[in-house]
Amino acid sequence: MFCNFTKEIQLEVVPPIDAKISTSVTICNGESTQLIASGRNAYLWLPKTGLSDNTIEDPYANPTTSTVYTVTVSDYGYCSVTQTVFVKVNPTPTVTAGANTVFNSDEPMYIEAKGTGTLTWTEGDGIICKPCPKTQVMPQSSSCYKILAVNEFGCKATDEVCVEVTNDYNIYIQIFSRQILMALTMCQGSWHWHH
Repeated sequence: MFCNFTKEIQLEVVPPIDAKISTSVTICNGESTQLIASGRNAYLWLPKTGLSDNTIEDPYANPTTSTVYTVTVSDYGYCSVTQTVFVKVNPTPTVTAGANTVFNSDEPMYIEAKGTGTLTWTEGDGIICKPCPKTQVMPQSSSCYKILAVNEFGCKATDEVCVEVTNDYNIYIQIFSRQILMALTMCQGSWHWHH
């Protein structure tokens, strides 16, 4: 004798996932960019290196090298679809404005920056030649100077040097007959002889 029975099974039909992702982007080293995916309710980005959160739809990416990110979009883990986006990372220029220094107000003052790309002095008092890596400055008082470097990729870097201006005056007198060098120094109104 056979017993007949029936069982009802409910099936959920998931509509096709139309996954979309932001376009590839170029950034400078040290910058970040936001990646955006859409299409369903679950997201997984790989590799997770440089990502603020690899399980959300719109993480921020801050990779140190050019990276291809793959996102898997799914309906709670089912019916997954993948998309990729390329984040290209360009190098930043190098720049140094030099060491902080002290000048007397009566002597020529020069500052010199070194680096890669195009160098331009952007801030500071009395800059004679802003696009010159080495330039004379004529500040009215102590001042700081900022140098900007821009490379062929448009990436930027800055550095700063500070100049302290004093009012100490040095006068040097050479006496050749006795082959003695005597320095007469006047500092803040007082005179001192050094033999």
